[in-house]
Amino acid sequence: MDNLPPQSLSMTNSVSFVAPLHVSSQSSSAIDWTAYMERLVIELSKPDLRENAIRVLSKRKELFHELAPLLWNSVGTIAVLLQ
Repeated sequence: MDNLPPQSLSMTNSVSFVAPLHVSSQSSSAIDWTAYMERLVIELSKPDLRENAIRVLSKRKELFHELAPLLWNSVGTIAVLLQ
């Protein structure tokens, strides 16, 4: 590294994978978790993805306390679950 010019040590990539300072890691992970569960609820409406979505949702129900209202308020989900 002694032979490298100083500019090569600086980061030239402008893309950051770090969350903004105003967003805590807890809220960021909560947003990711909510989006993941919402995607699984959407997958319930697709017959080829339904079985896996039900399995994952049933395993995660204790960790995601908003699952019941999410299922109840999503259009057509209760009808799918009753089939």
